[in-house]
Amino acid sequence: MDRCPPRQRSGSSCKHRCEAGCERADSVALMASIYPTPTELEAECGTPFQLSPMRWERNEDFTLHVNTLGSHPPEFLSEWARLPAADRKLVKVRQCVRCAGLSPVAPCTNCDGRTFAQCVVRGGGDGIMCATCQLGETRWTCPRCQTSNPYPSTLRFLEPIRQATNSGRAGSFQPCFVATAATGSEASPEVESLRRLRDEVLRTIPPGRQFIHAYEAVGPTMAAVIRNHRSLRLLALYGVVVPGSWLARVALRLRSHRGV
Repeated sequence: MDRCPPRQRSGSSCKHRCEAGCERADSVALMASIYPTPTELEAECGTPFQLSPMRWERNEDFTLHVNTLGSHPPEFLSEWARLPAADRKLVKVRQCVRCAGLSPVAPCTNCDGRTFAQCVVRGGGDGIMCATCQLGETRWTCPRCQTSNPYPSTLRFLEPIRQATNSGRAGSFQPCFVATAATGSEASPEVESLRRLRDEVLRTIPPGRQFIHAYEAVGPTMAAVIRNHRSLRLLALYGVVVPGSWLARVALRLRSHRGV
């Protein structure tokens, strides 16, 4: 469809200017769809979500379970918005200080690495470091408005707000509070294993349902405390979550072999 006003279709120069204006409009619309602001993303999702700053501490020993993030392709957020609400998981994104546009972390410019952690880069500034080549970066350029932004203060948790079912629970998509706080990701393998154990095993037996009910009462408070203290996160991660997820995988494997 020709979107140019009729009065601009007569002369070649006017047509050229009009086409250039349409191209710029298309480019702006494309940037808005790929790197949306929170308002634009919520309109596209149709469901609410929570955007919160990432509270990080320096990950000097580069523990891959703690304070890490991965890169995604540019279209990641638009694809995330098109997922069914129940399938959206917590992700880590960047938010521009100027236009408020959200964008996924880009791959490493040196080796195309996809995993990063907060660190102190050469020169003493805070930034992120590639897990593969150990290249540090302290700033990133917004792909929407070309503004230079600092790491890591512009990193955010993007998390869907789960809606309760008629029974007052969020069903199988209810978060594992402590495991998510310890690993820093609702999509980590440890969280997935523990969630499966909860939904496929514990919910099917009375003692398991009693345990879940008690955990739901104290879990959010425990997670809030763990999330803000690195030593407690490490203790919960390696003392509870990692061995618990291993036991969960063993239990689920035995259950599948028995055909229960």
